[in-house]
Amino acid sequence: MLNSELIGIVTLPLLLGLANIGGIGGGGLVIPLAMGCWGFSTTEAVAISNSTVFLGALLRFFGFSIKQKHPYADRTVIDYNIASIMMPAVFFGSFTGLYLANLLPESIIMILMTLILIKLTYNTYVKTVSLYTKETLERQNYQ
Repeated sequence: MLNSELIGIVTLPLLLGLANIGGIGGGGLVIPLAMGCWGFSTTEAVAISNSTVFLGALLRFFGFSIKQKHPYADRTVIDYNIASIMMPAVFFGSFTGLYLANLLPESIIMILMTLILIKLTYNTYVKTVSLYTKETLERQNYQ
C-alpha cells in the first residue's frame, strides 16, 4: 500500500466526520482526496463523492436525527416542504452537470470544480465570520 493511500484512508473519515457534524456533507473534500490519494479520474471521484455523501446522510439521519423533533413546533426536524421545492433544482443541476461532464474535457471540468470550490469556501468563510461576530456581540450584551 502506498503512503498516499494510507494518508487518504486516515484523513478521509476524519474530514467527513467533521463535515457531517457541520452539516455540509463533505463532497468537496472527497473529490480532491480521491484524485490525489487514490488516483481516480474526475468522473470517478465525483461518483465516489456522491455515494459517500449519500451514505453519510443516511447514517446521520437513521442513526441520529430520525427521532428528533423540531425545538419550537410539533413536527419533524426536516422541513419536507423545502425539500420538495429544492429537489427539482437539484435534479436539474445533476442533469446539467452530467451533460457537461460528457461534453467538456477533464481539464476544463477540473478548473470549473476548483473555481466552484473556491467560491463556496469564500462564502462559508464570510458566513462564519458574520455568525461569529454576531454571537460574540450577543454574548457580550448578555453578560
